Amino acid sequence: MIKIPKVKKYKYMKNFIEEKCSLSKNKVPEFFKPDYKDLYLLYKYITLNKRLSVLEFGSGYSSIVMSKALNENKKRHFSKLKKIEHMPKFKIHSYENMKKYYLKLKKIKRKNKLANLQINYSHVKYKLINNRICTKFTGLRFINPDFIYLDGPSPKTVKGLHLDMPMSGDILYYEHFFNPGTIIVIDGRTANSRFLKTNFQRNWIYTHDKQNDQSIFLLKENPLGKKNKALLDFYKS
Repeated sequence: MIKIPKVKKYKYMKNFIEEKCSLSKNKVPEFFKPDYKDLYLLYKYITLNKRLSVLEFGSGYSSIVMSKALNENKKRHFSKLKKIEHMPKFKIHSYENMKKYYLKLKKIKRKNKLANLQINYSHVKYKLINNRICTKFTGLRFINPDFIYLDGPSPKTVKGLHLDMPMSGDILYYEHFFNPGTIIVIDGRTANSRFLKTNFQRNWIYTHDKQNDQSIFLLKENPLGKKNKALLDFYKS
């Protein structure tokens, strides 16, 4: 089962973001005003559940926080993973379709030497899945993550149709490649979460955190083999 974090004191997360992004009261934020509570929850999902690799749709402060969480997991758990094959380990692959955010995040990455953060720029187009309209990153190079964070793209940034509701379908294209134990966290985008839930074909356990407006999925299935079982045992240890 997923370990659900509780919101506690997250002042240190505020200090971390302000340091990494050089934020101050008199400076305009790099992306938008940070939601430190959401960033703290995201950080705790990765550390509590011992995640090894992240695929992110929509970049920003979350990319920086997840980079930190993976680095901490590496320090704590690297020695336990010698016999576990899961690639890429302790890396985050983030996809962004807004050029200005992509360039800003690259600048922050260079400044802070975030070696485990891979930033990717890609256009987004509308596609059909099961005759239903959704968006898809055109330049996505799939990795097999054990944690997926969905917070983009905004429908306002997608050329073609003029739809107000975000409806990403990228995850559906790769559903059958995911290992049992994979976690998906979706920030807001409740309609998008229901779209995924309706179209998933595997055994996903769904939870909606109303208080924090997040949707959480866990791929709950028997292990695919010895390697996947070793990974699932690691999560539980």
